[in-house]
Amino acid sequence: MIIAHLLKSGDHIILVDDVYGGTGRFFRRIAGETYGMTYDFVDMTDMNNLKKAIKKNTKLVWLETPTNPTLKCIDI
Repeated sequence: MIIAHLLKSGDHIILVDDVYGGTGRFFRRIAGETYGMTYDFVDMTDMNNLKKAIKKNTKLVWLETPTNPTLKCIDI
């Protein structure tokens, strides 16, 4: 998760809603609670959901494809 260290308190992160469990825990517990970043989990199989989730302070979009464990495929 070294890339998250490039962010700062108050930055917003968008993650695919089916992100690997350890990654989700990292962003909830470390990035959110410890570093004060905000985040949203979004179903990225529909790009309109992603567009709606973007904020002025969004600095990172984190996606995995296929996702784990349900193997959703996201069009990068």
